[in-house]
Amino acid sequence: MVFCMFSCGDDADDCIQADWVGTYSGTIDCDGTVEDVTVTVTASGDTDVIISYEQDVFTTEFDALTPDGCSVEQSATALGATFSFDADLDGTTFTAEDKTTFEDPLLSDIICKINATKN
Repeated sequence: MVFCMFSCGDDADDCIQADWVGTYSGTIDCDGTVEDVTVTVTASGDTDVIISYEQDVFTTEFDALTPDGCSVEQSATALGATFSFDADLDGTTFTAEDKTTFEDPLLSDIICKINATKN
């Protein structure tokens, strides 16, 4: 008798809404300035998530994002700037990049990177 086991794909891409939901603590690095950050992910409907993060002075919220497995991204252009947000979930580790790119060459882009762990 012979037994064979096969694995299909990478389990890291199998995140569902419930995997995302929770509170994460870690750091945010905005162009070299590092601060503590709290990230909160809540469910919205059957599949979407609301992601917000809170720093000492600012709170940023992204409403009704639809994860593609263990990744989520959103971008928009307004008032001469492009705003993009990309987040990934690897087990209990949440990483994200929140980037603002300005059309005006006199303005510097703002890039914030989050690295947080689920509480």
